[in-house]
Amino acid sequence: MEERITKWWKGPAVEPQESLPVVAEPVSPLGEEKRQLTLARIRRAAVEVVCEQGFDASIDEIAKRSGVSVRTVYRHYRTHEGLLLATVKDMFAGWGQEPPVGIPRPTEDLEGWLRGTAIAIHTAHTEIPGEAFWDIFAPPRNSSPIRDQIANLRTEARTRSVRHLTSVAWHAAGGNGDAPETLYLAFALNLSSFTTRALITDFDRTPEQIGVLTSDILLPLIRGAVDAQRDNHGEGVTNP
Repeated sequence: MEERITKWWKGPAVEPQESLPVVAEPVSPLGEEKRQLTLARIRRAAVEVVCEQGFDASIDEIAKRSGVSVRTVYRHYRTHEGLLLATVKDMFAGWGQEPPVGIPRPTEDLEGWLRGTAIAIHTAHTEIPGEAFWDIFAPPRNSSPIRDQIANLRTEARTRSVRHLTSVAWHAAGGNGDAPETLYLAFALNLSSFTTRALITDFDRTPEQIGVLTSDILLPLIRGAVDAQRDNHGEGVTNP
């Protein structure tokens, strides 16, 4: 489990929303370094435990996994839900921080870029295991201000990512202006985490096979949308 989690988790990306100062007076550089190392241990352990147990992960288990006391965890976080929020932010920060190696630029090879990107995304979806997947992506069972923040964070990150990828593909294929809304929705559907889970669970497909399948579905949709724009506006668009 730990190897799979640390594969994509890059470490603390943001300061915790629910943090408390460790001391009232200024700390020495050595003391600050120790504080940051402790914080990193807590947050790495939180990612592991939340991935395994979902949002029911306990502070006790996170403290045990990080090798610190429960009191130390609470010195950095006021509440259990505050720690959950910081943990989910770390999960989102770890996704796609580095472009997959070997994927060509979309302007040079649209098909290769789309296939490599789709494989990378579906592979990343499998790296959110256990109960955490459903707690993050399913409709929330219990509402609270912080859980609502988590839901909003997920929605904003997903829509921003989908719109960016669609726009890149659209312009690489020769489209002008904004991509059609139907193309955004096609990207959202084919690159969805639920698509990954359904094809793995019910149809015994690997992330690589799912990436190939979904990119093969998206490519003609992209080119068809560009052709439709050309026909509607009489523009001499040339598809790569």
